Amino acid sequence: MRERKDRDRTFSRRSLTGQVAHSLGMQIVCGEIAEGEVLATEEAASRAHSVSRTAYREAIKVLTAKGLVDSRPKIGTRVRPRDDWNMLDPDVMQWASKLATTTDFADSLFEFRLIIEPEAARLAAEKQLEEKINMIATGLEIMETTEPSTQENLDADLAFHAAILNASGNEFLRSLNHMVDALLIWSFEISSRKEGIRAASVPLHRSVYNCILKRDGNGAKQAMAHLLQSAREDIDQIVLPDNEGDQASANRVGPTQR
Repeated sequence: MRERKDRDRTFSRRSLTGQVAHSLGMQIVCGEIAEGEVLATEEAASRAHSVSRTAYREAIKVLTAKGLVDSRPKIGTRVRPRDDWNMLDPDVMQWASKLATTTDFADSLFEFRLIIEPEAARLAAEKQLEEKINMIATGLEIMETTEPSTQENLDADLAFHAAILNASGNEFLRSLNHMVDALLIWSFEISSRKEGIRAASVPLHRSVYNCILKRDGNGAKQAMAHLLQSAREDIDQIVLPDNEGDQASANRVGPTQR
């Protein structure tokens, strides 16, 4: 499965500072270090991580910028409440997605994507930025001509969704690419557990592209919503027992039904 490159992260995991930030960040997000808990002193923590106090201090600055911790004189470094975490930070999002095993995370993930991607598809259809739309076509063509389980196919799927955000012509939507990327990778890791799911999604991607090409903004919006709803139902079928997955999908009101 595709891993994010260093350029996609807010820090380099190759440095000692990055390694400590990644380790502590994962522990905090997964709950090994609880909300409100005070971390070890700088001296003790740097010794435990086998890094200098300077490297540890820089790692804490990284986590502070993400809203995970707060350092105060005479109190130390304390883990902040989850509501204070910057869940849109690409590293926090990746840590959360790596640890997510419940449908609660999937609900939040697809609610977020349903707010963003259908509207981006509508704008792409209406603005008709030719160069950007060509990038959508390229991603789709690779998806249609490569095996679903290959890295090339997965990267093309990521490129397809990124190209739609770019084709929206909205700089704020474009800036969400790294977040959607992290969420897609999590979805791929789940969907790859069941044969045939990715192949079945290709025609749904084609429907989105066709609507964009025809300048059908509302059609593109609905097609993207349908694609996401289908992906959400696939997740239910995989992570829940058979009967619960069927019931969850039946009970959930899809975006095209609202």
